[in-house]
Amino acid sequence: MDQQQQKSAAHVSKLFVCSAVDFKDEIEEKFERSFISLQMQIVGLGDKEMHDILSQIVCKDKQHEEISIGFLYIMLTDPAIAPKTYRDVTLVSRDGMNVIVANLTLLVAEKYTKLTEIARRQLIWVLREFVKHQVLNVENVIWNCLRQAGGGDASQRNLFLIESLLDIFMEFRAWLENNPFLVQSAVYSFVRLIEDHANPALMPLRQKEVKFTISLIRERFHDIIPLGRDFVRFWCQRYEEKLSEIIASLLTSKYPSSSPNKRKRPSKGTSISNSSPSADQVLSHLEHYRRSCRHGTGTGLYVHDMMQRALQSAYSHSNEGTKKQYSDLFALAAEDDTTVVGRRGGSGRGRKQVVNKKDSNNHNTSSKKNSEIVKTIYSSDENSSEEDWSKPKMTQAAKRKKKNINDSD
Repeated sequence: MDQQQQKSAAHVSKLFVCSAVDFKDEIEEKFERSFISLQMQIVGLGDKEMHDILSQIVCKDKQHEEISIGFLYIMLTDPAIAPKTYRDVTLVSRDGMNVIVANLTLLVAEKYTKLTEIARRQLIWVLREFVKHQVLNVENVIWNCLRQAGGGDASQRNLFLIESLLDIFMEFRAWLENNPFLVQSAVYSFVRLIEDHANPALMPLRQKEVKFTISLIRERFHDIIPLGRDFVRFWCQRYEEKLSEIIASLLTSKYPSSSPNKRKRPSKGTSISNSSPSADQVLSHLEHYRRSCRHGTGTGLYVHDMMQRALQSAYSHSNEGTKKQYSDLFALAAEDDTTVVGRRGGSGRGRKQVVNKKDSNNHNTSSKKNSEIVKTIYSSDENSSEEDWSKPKMTQAAKRKKKNINDSD
């Protein structure tokens, strides 16, 4: 009877949720064993004595790992002494806490669902301390935490994890921006999670997520681009106007606000180091996305007012080579009285030409036809090749005109 009680007591864990029928696997045994070993080493010792003894013990690799995991176990299970334990481990650790980070990464990736409620909350505390003190490779732990943030799960446990990670990202924004891969992961994850928080009760959290995500896309656009066109399509389906506004403002910022004829040039010896993409890179991405659009999907990105003005501004500030290179992209910008966009060889200098009444009527007719061409740039049947998507299709008006000419002949 005593042996059965000891066996059941051995399965009691402060770190993992275990039922009577669960057996500890290798990871659980490792954490429990390290905690017990540490307790045997420091029981009844004062701080100075403990530090002296542990400093000698950690000289051996195996002992160092056990002591490190034991300290991690305490930080995750005992909130009252977690701050003191963190100070102790910084004094004892001889590898910059690499062992702790590696084992914490493994714990989150493999055993997060089995952690107790206290352990989950303490995990966030530990992550915040690691980020605050610039512990190396902590981004790996946070990335695994992002993977645990389940989509479609509106439970308090899941919402706590999501909001806690969001708070860490917002509090340590400079640290986040130094990790491009984590920036991509955060944006991709929160764009997916925002859709699950449409409940009015979750509106404050949703607003925080939207504000954070948009600010990252605006300020770290070059980090977001590697996510690919599937990510852009996802945004176009749900937040087309907002995405169009973000990209348009980014493109507009690349050109001087003064007259387009007075282009500013950097002085000699001045190196321009800007982390944001250049105007040519933005145009290149827009052109690549335009070519990838199929059957009119995603092309609404280009028709919003801010994007139209941005493309017109880009055209008026571009040289002839750029105009020719992105002629089909510029053709998506509607013509106005001052800018002729999308015409090969057009001046695009923003000068309003003097026209008589007859020319004005012809100009209006031409504008209407060009508008029809723009609307049908991406219209095609199912068998069209990729090259066909970048070519304007003949409008119905043009077809009727051609037919009338043939009939007259």
